[in-house]
Amino acid sequence: MMVDGFGLHSGESANLTRMHALAEPSDATLIETQRIPEDLVRFTAKPIVIREMGRAVPYTSLLEDLAHFNVRNAVQRKLREQMTLAIDTMLARAGKKTLLRYTPTGTGADAATTTYSLTTTGTFGAVASRTLKVYDIEELKSILYDTYKAEEVDGGGYIGVFRYRSLLGVRRDPAWQLWHQYTDPQAKYNGETGRIEDVRMLETNHAMAFAYVGTGSVLGEGLVFGQDAIAMAEALTPELRAGIPDDYGRSKGVAWLGELGADIVWDTAVPGESNIVYVGSQ
Repeated sequence: MMVDGFGLHSGESANLTRMHALAEPSDATLIETQRIPEDLVRFTAKPIVIREMGRAVPYTSLLEDLAHFNVRNAVQRKLREQMTLAIDTMLARAGKKTLLRYTPTGTGADAATTTYSLTTTGTFGAVASRTLKVYDIEELKSILYDTYKAEEVDGGGYIGVFRYRSLLGVRRDPAWQLWHQYTDPQAKYNGETGRIEDVRMLETNHAMAFAYVGTGSVLGEGLVFGQDAIAMAEALTPELRAGIPDDYGRSKGVAWLGELGADIVWDTAVPGESNIVYVGSQ
């Protein structure tokens, strides 16, 4: 989510206003002659620190004159890729601040040995001894939906983003293969994990954002989240800027620059508030 009403000349941080969950009454029945009972609404503000981000690539007019391709266009394309990766890493690090931590444990050979560790203190409780399975996605859905009452993303389920090897493990799971054998036989061919228990599974090879962890680097890190899990504030939207030529036009360059910040919305382990689970290992 984006923090509304924040931009230039707004200070060094943005205040994200959060409304805490309302308790469900044991009985909401009204009595005709009595006023409707009132519940107090609690709001809190969370600051999101804004920082400058950016990198630059210098090049010379000689390279530009002699190269067999458009140097400036090539540099801009690579800088855009770098900018996207840097922002993705910023958002992933924000999501990893969640207190909910999930670690696959056991051998995973059968239902009895497929276990997991779940902590609510912001630290992992075990070392991952296996990769992800269909079982884990089912349990993650149960944690978000049933235990923490997390709101789904636009009412369309949850989203899971994982490093490649974890979802490869899911696609190797006999439970996944049997399910897709008749419903979507092209899924394995296309490398698409798809939806499991209404969790949309996305994979990434972004090593800076999601590492391989656990015994023998068996597990790819990931985040499973619901609506408005991470907030981002921008004072200056990231953009490309051409450098002012120096040395009589011989030295040139292009940079990307932005002023932004991101943080997790709820750093609690409270049903109705917590809406993101970090899958990883000690």
